[in-house]
Amino acid sequence: MFGLNFGITSSSGGGVAAALDFENALRFDGVNDYVTTDSSVSVSAEATVNMWVKFSDLNTRLVSDTSNTAVIWTPTSTSVRIYCGGGFRDFVVPTMSLGTWYMITATRDASSGWRVYLNGTESTSGLQVRAGTFNVNRLGNLGSVYSDIVLDEVSILDGTTASGVQIASLYNSGDGADANTVLGSTSLYYKFNESSGTSVADSSGNSNTGTLNDFAGIYFIPHAIYNFGNYIRPDGVNDIGALASAINISATNWVLSWWIRGSANSNVTNANFGYTGGAQHYVYLRHGSTPYFRMSSGSNKTRQDWGDAGLSNWNDSAWHHIYMYSVGVDIHLVYDGVDYGQGNAINNQTGLKISHFFQRLGASATLSSNTWMDDVIAHDGQGSVVQAQVLYNGGDGVDPVVVFGSTPDYWYKFDVANGATTIPNSGSAGSNDLTLSNFTGRYLLEHAFSPLDLGPLFWMDASVGVTESGGAVSAWADQSENSNDFSQATGSLQPTYNATGLNGLPTIIFNNNELVSGILSSQISNITVYCVWKMDTNYNGGTIMGQTTGTNNKRFFWYDPEDSIYYWDGGTSSKILAASDDPLVSAEAFVIRSDSSGAGEGRVNNDAFSTGNSVQGLTTSDAAMKIGNRGGGAARPLQGRISQLIVYPGEHTDAQVNNVMNYLNNIYSIW
Repeated sequence: MFGLNFGITSSSGGGVAAALDFENALRFDGVNDYVTTDSSVSVSAEATVNMWVKFSDLNTRLVSDTSNTAVIWTPTSTSVRIYCGGGFRDFVVPTMSLGTWYMITATRDASSGWRVYLNGTESTSGLQVRAGTFNVNRLGNLGSVYSDIVLDEVSILDGTTASGVQIASLYNSGDGADANTVLGSTSLYYKFNESSGTSVADSSGNSNTGTLNDFAGIYFIPHAIYNFGNYIRPDGVNDIGALASAINISATNWVLSWWIRGSANSNVTNANFGYTGGAQHYVYLRHGSTPYFRMSSGSNKTRQDWGDAGLSNWNDSAWHHIYMYSVGVDIHLVYDGVDYGQGNAINNQTGLKISHFFQRLGASATLSSNTWMDDVIAHDGQGSVVQAQVLYNGGDGVDPVVVFGSTPDYWYKFDVANGATTIPNSGSAGSNDLTLSNFTGRYLLEHAFSPLDLGPLFWMDASVGVTESGGAVSAWADQSENSNDFSQATGSLQPTYNATGLNGLPTIIFNNNELVSGILSSQISNITVYCVWKMDTNYNGGTIMGQTTGTNNKRFFWYDPEDSIYYWDGGTSSKILAASDDPLVSAEAFVIRSDSSGAGEGRVNNDAFSTGNSVQGLTTSDAAMKIGNRGGGAARPLQGRISQLIVYPGEHTDAQVNNVMNYLNNIYSIW
C-alpha cells in the first residue's frame, strides 16, 4: 500500500542470530473470516507445528483439520489444547495476555507423543500420547467459532520432531527466525507478507497457496506493535494547550488525525481543537444528541456535521481513531476505519486552522474537553480512506511515518513524563511546542494500559496527588475520575511522605497514622483490591484498609502467626492469601478479589492465586474508608508504607489481574 515497505528490519551481532524481518501479519476479525489451504497438510507420528499469535480474544481455533476437528487451540489464557486420536489434553502455559505476540509450538514424537512450548519454553504438563494422523486444511476457524487474532509465520513440518534447541532458535529471544533455515525445510509455511489480495504464498516450496475467505478492509498489517507511549487526560474544566504558532494549512490538501477515548463521565460537548482567529474555528465531539462530530472552519455555514449512528459510541471507554481530510470544498470523516463521507456544509471549507487544544476559543461557551487524546497529527498533504484505515489498523495503530511515507508536519505524541507542561512537536515542521496550562494531578498516562482502563472506584498513587508539608500528609487525591479523596486534618495522625521510600519511588509511611475518605461515590458490593506495600514493623493486625464504622468492620490486615494477609469480612475471619514473600524484607504487590456469592482468593507478586475461601463481598451502607487503620474497636494501625492502593468494584478476571499487576511491577520492579 502506498508503495511503502511495512517491514521492520534489525539485526544483532556477537554470535546471536539476526532478528527475523517479520514484515506483515494477517488479522482475523473473529466474525467470519478464515484461511483454507489448497491441499491438506498431513501431521503424522513425527511433526512440528509452529506459529506466532497475537490475541484479541483468547478463545480461539488456531489450526483445524479436514474432519472438522480443532487440532490446536487456546481454551483459556493459561492453556493450549491439542486434539488428536479422539481425545484432547490441555497443556498449562504461563498466562497469555491480549495484544502481545506469542510463539506457540506443538511437536509430536512417535514414541513419546505431543509436547507444547510457549515462547520456546516447554509446558510442564508433560506428554500426550495419542495415535492417529490428522490433515490440516484451515486456520482461524472451526464451526461457529472464529478467532479474533493476528497470525504470523505459520509453519508445519511433517516427518520431523523439532528439538528443544531448534524451538529456542525459532523463538530467538522473541526476535524470531526463518522456519526453513532453523528446521531445514517445511511442509507448509505462510509468512503473510502480502499487502493485499485474497491469497497467501506458501514459502515451503510446495506451492500450497492459502485462500483468504471473507476477509474485508485492511487485514495485512505490520507485525510490529505500535508503541503509543503516553496519552493526555484534560479535566474538561479549564485545562488548555496553546501552540507556539497556530497551524494554518490551506484548503487544498490537509489531514487531521487523532485518537480519543471518552467515557460516561465525558462532557456532553468536547472541543478537541480551537483557533484564536475566531470562535467558529473548532472541532468538537458530542454525545447524547446529534451531531456527534462537528468541524467548523470560520462561520456557521461552514459547519460540517456527522450524526451517523455508528459515531455515537465514542464515549464507551475505548480508544477510537478520528481522521478528517479535505476533499475539494468539503471535509470527509473516517472513524475507526469506516468512511462517513462529507459533513454537508453550506459553504466551502477554508483549510485547517488550530491554535489550541482542549477548548474552543473566542466564545462564551468554551466547550472544554475531558476526552483523553493521543497522537494528534496535522499534515499538509492529500488524505484518503485507505490511509485512515492503515493508521487505525484495527485499533492497534501504526507508526505514522510508515503510513505517510515521511514524518508528518505536526505530530503531538504526549510522550513526556507526568508533570511536564511542554509537549514537543515531533513532526517535520520544526519547533512548535504545545504549552499546557492548569493541568494538575495525573494527566499523562500510558496508552497501552492504565488502571483507569478498568474503571477503579478509587486509585491512590503516592507519586501524584499528595498534599504534604514537611513530609506530613494532610490529603491524598484519588486518581480515578470519582474524587474519592482521603485526608487527615489532625496533625498527630498525619502519615509521612517519602519521595524515595519504596524501591526508590514515592511512598506514604504509616506509623500509628491514618487517612480517611468521605462517603465513597458508590457503594462497594464486590471488590478487587491491589496494593503495593512494605511492612516496617511486624505488628499483628496492622490494617492496610478498612471501613470507618463498626467493631467488626471489614478490613484487610496483616496476620503475623500465619505470615498472611487476612480479609476480615465483618464477622467470619477469612484468610484470603498467604504471603509468599516477607513484606518486612522487601516490597510486594498483592491482589485480593471477592464476589457477592462469597468466593474470594488472592495473589502475591507473580505467584499463583490461593485456593478460594468463603468470604462475603465488601458491602456496606456507610462506604467511608480508612487507609492505615480500622474504624471501630481497638486501633489496629499499620506499621508500614503504601505506594499504590487501587480498589475496583467487581471481581477481576485473570487477564485483568495480569494487566494491573504487570503495570505495577513495571513501575516498582518487584519480581
